[in-house]
Amino acid sequence: MRYLISLVLFVFLAASLPKSAVQARQEQPTQPALLSTPSLIELPANSVQIISPKAGQALQGSVPVVVDTTATNFQSVELTFGYMDDPTETWFWIHQGIQAVTGTMLVLWDTSKLTDGNYQLRLQVNFTDGSQQSVIVKDLRVRNYTPIETSTPAPPTVVPTAAITTATAAPAPAAFTPTPAATPTRAPAAAFKNPVSVSRQNILSSVGARNPDRVRIIRARAGLSGCPLAQA
Repeated sequence: MRYLISLVLFVFLAASLPKSAVQARQEQPTQPALLSTPSLIELPANSVQIISPKAGQALQGSVPVVVDTTATNFQSVELTFGYMDDPTETWFWIHQGIQAVTGTMLVLWDTSKLTDGNYQLRLQVNFTDGSQQSVIVKDLRVRNYTPIETSTPAPPTVVPTAAITTATAAPAPAAFTPTPAATPTRAPAAAFKNPVSVSRQNILSSVGARNPDRVRIIRARAGLSGCPLAQA
């Protein structure tokens, strides 16, 4: 009887004791695991572009046209060309397709059938909702039969440098000193000698040599007349 009472007390006490940490942990309600939200994948935006040829490029023969038509709701693509500065905006068909192209060649454009000149290229993408998107490359120079122009670099800009002018004083003119004019001096007159003058002695010698008597007569007459010959 005592043993039975002890057993009942033990069971009562065991039921009233707090639960162990392990048992309490096991009995805790299991929370459902949080589901990870998948990140949104960004779809590429519509990319309609002509990668090659580039604007201003010179073209000859068959030219590969590289394009990108990556776009949502893509339906079809058209490639056309036209003349530059055409007021009618007329476009001529090159290619039409329903396959999207991502950075690869769409078609080979044969430019040998065109007249040399400047053209423009248009890529047009049509979407399933009826909208369209176009891109145009201008100034494509087709040069199959004429020389291709080479770009000439612009000459460098020359900045003029102001010339520095140093004023030089002109030398003063030398003082003018007048030189007195020389006074003319009259040269002494040369003694005039008569080339035909005959001296008394010449006359007597000339006459006496030929006629002594004539000399005496001349002397006699000269003495009478006071002529100097009388004194010779």
